[in-house]
Amino acid sequence: MSYRKYVDMSEKLYAKAIEELKEGKYINACEDVWGSVKAITSAILLKETGSVDRPKDVTWRDYLRDVFIKAGLDPGRAEELANFFKEVQAELHGRCFYGWEWDEVEHRPLIEKAKYYVELLKELIS
Repeated sequence: MSYRKYVDMSEKLYAKAIEELKEGKYINACEDVWGSVKAITSAILLKETGSVDRPKDVTWRDYLRDVFIKAGLDPGRAEELANFFKEVQAELHGRCFYGWEWDEVEHRPLIEKAKYYVELLKELIS
């Protein structure tokens, strides 16, 4: 799949998640936001490294930080985004989707911040 298809997938999933939030489908919205974040992350990985996979001897957090730096972010911002990716994975994908636990105070801000993450990575890809 081309990195552009991942970008399109990310945008569609985020839009779907916002609609699901409006409908009160919080668990589905969390999973679609995770899908959006994962897709845009795959896009930048594919563009910068040629693969969506990470080397087996590096954590996702460290690998993403290094890829974000390679894409043009300063190390502090790169670290912040790598941490955000892992937080979305743990909270929206894990706790909310798999754990069936929606927490308005904790999860809604992650959903809102995910829009920033997606938009920033789209800029880096362009």
